[in-house]
Amino acid sequence: MGESEEFTIQVKDSADPPATEEQTFTIYVIEPVQIITEVIPDALQYRRYVTDLDVSRGIQPYTFEISSGVLPKGIVLDALWGIISGFPSESSTFPFTVRLIDSGTPPVIRSKFFEIQVFPGQPPVVIGGDLDANEQVGLSDLVVALQALTNFRGVPVFMEADFNNNRRVDLIDALMIMDACAHSR
Repeated sequence: MGESEEFTIQVKDSADPPATEEQTFTIYVIEPVQIITEVIPDALQYRRYVTDLDVSRGIQPYTFEISSGVLPKGIVLDALWGIISGFPSESSTFPFTVRLIDSGTPPVIRSKFFEIQVFPGQPPVVIGGDLDANEQVGLSDLVVALQALTNFRGVPVFMEADFNNNRRVDLIDALMIMDACAHSR
């Protein structure tokens, strides 16, 4: 937060004797929002990727969006939290610009240019329920499924391993992962 200043306003009417009303107000001066992150980390194709954009000041909630360029296929930017996550399915250098908008009136808008370098990697063996792409079905996959079910922000999900192949993570996936964990012992 920035600085604040308190002041009092007193109003008198024209009656004789005058009626007086007094109210104290505080004005807050908030520093404009800034994107602190300078560089985002490189990624490896087909592997879990999570990073977030560090932001300070301004008025929350913020809105994040890609204003130019593109992220690699399989990577997304969470519009509310500024988390960049997923499993990149292509390798190259991807330049993009992030626009950050705060909730002030009027809103403050900041833009910053980034590049993400995705190095070539080997695709994982696709196993149904292996939502974290570590080539085995385990409790970590159940955690990913439960986080996805509760809309936990920035959880990368290897969708190619969707257990029931309906292109989303749902309760059936979580139950199937629990069943797979129970029978693997």
